[in-house]
Amino acid sequence: MPRLRCSVWIKCLRRATEAENALVGTAVTDADFTAAGHLATEGLQPSDDLHASGALRLRIAAAVVRRALTAAVAQATEDSP
Repeated sequence: MPRLRCSVWIKCLRRATEAENALVGTAVTDADFTAAGHLATEGLQPSDDLHASGALRLRIAAAVVRRALTAAVAQATEDSP
């Protein structure tokens, strides 16, 4: 099973098991990927700095997860016979 990791520009890297588990048995729709992105960032508290707020970093991280999942499914279905 693929694993999701999210660092969100903070000093820790954690496995997003809640997001992984939420995807098991789904039809892999855009809505599933959006939900997984939000689950992957739950509990993270990135700091604000002069480049971006913590809230923006969380939104970006959720979008990156969604895009990565979309790309992974597209690649997997292209490679299927």
